[in-house]
This record gives sequence, structure tokens and C-alpha cells, in this order.
Amino acid sequence: MPLRDDRGAEVGRGDHAVAPLWDGSAVIGVVTCDNLMDGARLDEHRLRLLELYAGTLGHLCSRQGSTEALERSEKRLRLVTDALPVCITYIDADHRYRFLNETGARWFGTSRDKVIRVHVRDVIGAGAYEKLRESLETALAGGDVDMETEITVQTRGQRFVRALFVPDRTVEGSSTGVYSLLLDITHRKQADQARAQLAAIVEASDDAVISTRIDGHILTWNAGAERIFGYHANEAIGRDISILFPAEFDGQFAKLVERFLQGEHIESFETVRNRKDGRSFDASVTVSAHCDNRGPLIGVSAVVRDITDRKRSEKQMARHREQLRSLTSELTLAEERERRSLALNLHDDLGQTLAVAKMRLDLLVDADGPASYEPLRPIVALIDAAHRAVRTLAFQISPPVLHDLGFNAALDWLVDHFKEHHELDITFDGDKRLDPMDERMRVVLFRSVRELLINVAKHA
Repeated sequence: MPLRDDRGAEVGRGDHAVAPLWDGSAVIGVVTCDNLMDGARLDEHRLRLLELYAGTLGHLCSRQGSTEALERSEKRLRLVTDALPVCITYIDADHRYRFLNETGARWFGTSRDKVIRVHVRDVIGAGAYEKLRESLETALAGGDVDMETEITVQTRGQRFVRALFVPDRTVEGSSTGVYSLLLDITHRKQADQARAQLAAIVEASDDAVISTRIDGHILTWNAGAERIFGYHANEAIGRDISILFPAEFDGQFAKLVERFLQGEHIESFETVRNRKDGRSFDASVTVSAHCDNRGPLIGVSAVVRDITDRKRSEKQMARHREQLRSLTSELTLAEERERRSLALNLHDDLGQTLAVAKMRLDLLVDADGPASYEPLRPIVALIDAAHRAVRTLAFQISPPVLHDLGFNAALDWLVDHFKEHHELDITFDGDKRLDPMDERMRVVLFRSVRELLINVAKHA
């Protein structure tokens, strides 16, 4: 058939041949050959040259593709290694860096081009190098190394690192270098230390420290829990927390979880718990919620303190206080009885004696006439004053109105007395409902009000 150029003009007739582009493993294309010079067929020599040309071109295309693929692969590898938060290096047999990723450059406070072919010691410092040298030598000898140590990093100070050294082995098995990965595990180490310290504190605590899932199954159980409840850890872990609750507190844990789910903060509270032997005891419980990083509740921890001794002491103190109140009340009543007896004696004995003495003086005056009264006038006045003083003293010691007329009448008298003798402005609004109170309460309240008024009169 006629062959035409790009303008459509016929350029002649000739033979047409096709040869595959072979890269050594697969056909990657074809080469075509057209005889445009004459109509003769392509001879064997020309076909052989075409095959040789196609083979050579195939190998050249294959090498170009491999080179480009290798460059793309290396670029992707560089992107990956630079993005990793790990210092990745390649160290040759002379302990010199041949490769360093971007993270490593930031670690050492330099750029990659300044580290290549530089000795490890000169990059990381003599101290860090001495800690890693033995492991580096082991890897160069063909052994894999995975270690943790603490080194000084120029831009970060003292850091804990995990170092992995993997030998670069040849076909013969010898090592020409080492791939190294340094991972900063300082935060993990600090967290491990903090957890270890916390675990030691929890284990040494006299209180029971327990953690559970939200369904109530026990996850952790410290030595304090063993002492308080009597269960060993292998007996308690995995069981439901309800084994520690008396029957009357069934459902208490579910209510606590519900309150946590509603976002409540639960204050410490006092309750009752059961020991392994079935005995119950008074307990103080502090609970807290465990949430994962996303926020949902995943568990509950509790600190349980046995407060049996404290409760027993509180009950003893309450009994002692009640006994003291009772004793004080009895003493007050006894004192009031003594006061009343003393007031009656003053009124009946001394008061009546003074009254009789005055009456006899009056009889003498009547018998001797008015002229004899003048010498006796001072004596009569003294007797009257003494009689009034005895009556007042008797009222102050134990006002008869308190026992005869009741609490309100006694306070009315007390208010009038302080108004008269101390010029105080006092108002008393009595409550008749107070009068039926028993003698003990009546006496205590009256004495209390009297002491308050005395303090006001003395110090206000």
C-alpha cells in the first residue's frame, strides 16, 4: 500500500517490519521500520540490524526507567524518614555518618550536609558516644542491638532514648555499616517513673485502693484492700464489687456510676462495707471517675478507709458528752437546791430575826414614849436596811418566783431587777409555752440569762 507523509502526499512504496523493545524481562514497546526508498523487501541483514537496534533501545529505556523509579523511591523514602519522629542514621565502619534524616538534624541542632562523613563523637558529644559505642561496635560485628540509655542531646539536654542498631550485611555476611534509630522516650520514662511512684504509694497505703470497670468488675486491688476486706488480689480481681456491699446497699455502685455519667462530682461519704468473713464495718469512701482520652467514662476508682475505731471513739465521746451534760445538769440542780435552801434559811431565820428585833424596838418606843425613839432611830434604820438586804440576797441566790410562778415570771423579775440596779434598757417578750418545761431546763435557762445580763452589766 502507498505510504504518505504528514501532508498526505504519497512518498513511495516499500516493505514494513516491526521489532519488539525488550528490556531483558518484558516487552516495553515496539520499533517499526518502513522501506520508503524502493519497493524491495527488507533483507536479512537489515532485519538483523533492526533487531539489534530494538534490543539496544529497549535496554536504554529500561535503564532510564529504573533510574527514574529509583529516584522516585528514594524521594518517597526521604519524605517518610523525615516525617518520622525518630532520629534515623546510617553509620559506616569508621563510625562516620553517611545518612541523617531531618528529625536527627533537629536533634543535633545542625543540617544534614554538615553531618555527612563526620565522626559520631563529634556530632553527639563524647559522653553520649561512649554510652553508644559498645552497641555500635556490636552491630558492626553483625549483631542486632536494642537498648535504652540516658544521653545528653545538645538541643534537648538530658534525654532517655531507645537505640536500635541494625547491621548492613553484604551477601558474604560481613557488615559494612549500621542503620541506627534513636527514639526519645523521656516522656514515657517519666510517666513510667510517675506510675511506679504512684503504684508504690498505692501499695503502701493503709487504705483500700480499688479500681473497677463501669460494670462493677474489679480491675486492681492493693495490699490495703487485702488487709481491710480479707480477700487476696487473686480472689478479688475479676469479681463484682458487690461482694463488698451489704444487702441494704445493693445498687449503690450503679447509682454512683449514673451520677458520674451525668457529670456530677461526688464528695467523700460514709457507708458500710462487708469483709470476706461476713462482718460489716463502718467505712469512709472517696470515689473518682476514670475517663479515656476522648472523654467517656471507662471505670471508677475508690479509696476505702476503715473508720470503725473512729466511729467507736465518736460514740464513746458522745456518751461522755451526754454523761457530762447530765452531770452538769445534776450539779446545776443540786446547786439550785442548795441556793434555794440557803435563800429560805436567810429569809426564814435571819429575816424573821431582824423582823422580831424591829418589832421589839417598836414596843420599847411605845412603852417609854416618843422621847425615847430618837436614840433608837439609827438602830431601827440599820435593822430595816439589813432586812431589805437579806430579802434581796435571798432573791438573788434563788428567786422564789422561779419555783412558784414559772420561767416567764422569773425573767420578768430579773429584767426589772437589772433595770432598777444597773440602769439598763431591757425588753423581755415572754412565751407562755416555755412555762411547762421541767425544772432542770428551767433552772439552766434562767441561770444562762442571768449570767448574760451580769456580763452585759460588767463589761458593756
